[in-house]
Amino acid sequence: MSVACARIAGLMLCLQVFAPAGFLCIEEVSAQQTSRHAEVREVLRTVEERSDYRFLFRDALVAGRSVSVDLGAADLIAEVSEALEGIGLGVRVDRQRRQVLLFRPEPAASTVRRADFSVSGYVLDDATGSRLPFATVTWLDAAGELRGVAANEAGFFEASLSDGSGEHLTVSYLGFDAVTVRVEPDHRSELAIRLQPRPLKGREVVVSGTLLQSNLDTTLQALVRPDVIAPLGEASVLRSLSTLPSVSVTPALSDGVTIRGSKSDGFQVLLDGLPIYSRSHMFGLFDAFNEDALQAVAFYYGITPASFQGPPGGTMSFLTRTGSQERASGFLGASNTSVRGTAEGPIAGGRGSWLISGRRSYLDQIDWFGNATLVAQGLDVGRETSLDLQGRPRFEVLSGGADYHDLHAKLYLESVGGGQFTVTGYSGGDRAVQSAERRLVTQAAAGGQRAESFSEWGSRTVGLRFQRPVQTTGFLDVAAGVTRFDGSYANDSVVGRVRRTDNGQAAPPELRIDRFANDNRLTQVRLAPEWTLQGVGVWSFGMDFNLYDLSYTETSSRRADYRLSGTSGQVDAFAAWSFDTGAGPHFSLGLRSHYYTWGDYLRLSPRAEIRIGSDAPVGVAVGYSRNHQFLHQLEVQPVEESAPEVW
Repeated sequence: MSVACARIAGLMLCLQVFAPAGFLCIEEVSAQQTSRHAEVREVLRTVEERSDYRFLFRDALVAGRSVSVDLGAADLIAEVSEALEGIGLGVRVDRQRRQVLLFRPEPAASTVRRADFSVSGYVLDDATGSRLPFATVTWLDAAGELRGVAANEAGFFEASLSDGSGEHLTVSYLGFDAVTVRVEPDHRSELAIRLQPRPLKGREVVVSGTLLQSNLDTTLQALVRPDVIAPLGEASVLRSLSTLPSVSVTPALSDGVTIRGSKSDGFQVLLDGLPIYSRSHMFGLFDAFNEDALQAVAFYYGITPASFQGPPGGTMSFLTRTGSQERASGFLGASNTSVRGTAEGPIAGGRGSWLISGRRSYLDQIDWFGNATLVAQGLDVGRETSLDLQGRPRFEVLSGGADYHDLHAKLYLESVGGGQFTVTGYSGGDRAVQSAERRLVTQAAAGGQRAESFSEWGSRTVGLRFQRPVQTTGFLDVAAGVTRFDGSYANDSVVGRVRRTDNGQAAPPELRIDRFANDNRLTQVRLAPEWTLQGVGVWSFGMDFNLYDLSYTETSSRRADYRLSGTSGQVDAFAAWSFDTGAGPHFSLGLRSHYYTWGDYLRLSPRAEIRIGSDAPVGVAVGYSRNHQFLHQLEVQPVEESAPEVW
């Protein structure tokens, strides 16, 4: 299947290919052969096609299992339910809503009805089986007020309900059909709610609703998306931040975000919980991430939750999407500046998935839509100036080029008990080269000296993550990984040296081309366990261990080489509590401590916020926070050239 796409402010061509599912569909069996022994997933999909019932399940529960069913039975749902119970699956049928819930039975499940009870579960994409982070779960309480929670980034949610009033949950996610399920008070097992994709199309969309408790800044979710601003066909979430108050994005062809006057190095970018120190491609014009590999983006620039370090300039967190657990597929596309492709598919019989997504520019190969001009501007070539050039160097550009690349990878495995193990990887960077001939204005007739400049920078990360529910009211999230930033720069700059005569008077300067170069390396190792507990409000506790190793080398013909290296550590501990009273105020309190070994700093970051009337026409929010930053960024600016930052 091929699809042609057009994008505002850019051009994108795409081709999508799906691989066969890899098994024989039951519908291909003749009408006389109604009894069939097949995989559970195959049976469920066939029954959904032949009836108006929907099955809600996690792929890990049914992966690798087979059942024998009689497709000609008078009551097909009862026949399938009996077969599923025979292989150890729990089944609950809601004939009113035409839903069949599959779950892992709990041995200690109680049949005693209680006035208050809690439920937990997962929200999944019905087409791929992947989790849907930050999905919304709502219900009506005993007073008829709308209540709700948001799933975390693993698609997991917990809700406290009351008997007789909160037994119907409505689960929704942007771009998917909402689903309402009935929950029995004696149901102690997990819920697995699958939503069917439905792209939104229309000239105008009017949205109204209620602000619910979430660890995502939901007021910004609609604005901060990978496709809001796409110069030359490439997405730029960082550029889309300019639509928000108190946010200033530096001009095009420069990298940086300033929030409420903070320096650009105070803005933190995370990918799957690991920091990325080269945040953009092409001199700040494009994001460093391929939008095809992203699932969600969170942005905090108000009161940052205590679970984040929260530098003064805010935090943006990207989440890599999970590959399909249903079938293998691939995608190829081209924009004005790059080609990209994505491939994904299931592993371990559907208990997990893999995803690979890459992008590579072709700016130096094809000059269309002003690619050459863009490169020259980004390299700061031939910039006009009002300065007096008499006796100063000027140059004529001979050649120049720039390219960028990025590669995302994710491996996902899920246990029958709901535990999730992911391995993520990322590699991205830029390379820019410029060749020029430089000469003095007074030597216009004579040949100049050849000058070269070179700039290369990028980031690489490898991360491990384990997530799983703990008993009935908790959730454990352990993240670990390594990030490395590399920056190399070299430039042939004109250097002036003043000669003095014997009587101390200055002679005309002696000008020549000398070379300046530097190398910057930063490696960070991170381990961050976090435990979330559902009780009277939501409690979060965690630690954050970081080890930094950095080195800087500077080479110049004017002085001896300069070298700096060192290792430092940072240990953070945090506790947070949030409570939503429904129609009343929402409380969010947190405290994070920081200990940084280089300088022996010990600091505290209190964070508190109270919101009143969040779903009313007029609301009030009062908050206080204090944030600290220990790692800083320097900028090297040699003569008439731009260089990568130094951490």
